[in-house]
Amino acid sequence: MTDHERISLRDKIRNIIDLKIFVLSVSIVFMVSALISWYTDFSFWWTALLVAVAVLANGVIIAFEKDI
Repeated sequence: MTDHERISLRDKIRNIIDLKIFVLSVSIVFMVSALISWYTDFSFWWTALLVAVAVLANGVIIAFEKDI
């Protein structure tokens, strides 16, 4: 493995870690929003949408990790 390939791999891993931290923080916000809307009887569909977005975002992260 050349130095260029090693640096490229390191940058790719660093970008995925940054993306994972971002998606996890967004997922936590969506899950908390879903819990708040669930307990305040806001709307079942809004709660389901927030949970679906959080789960989908985590699925995208898993797919990116397997791409390495």
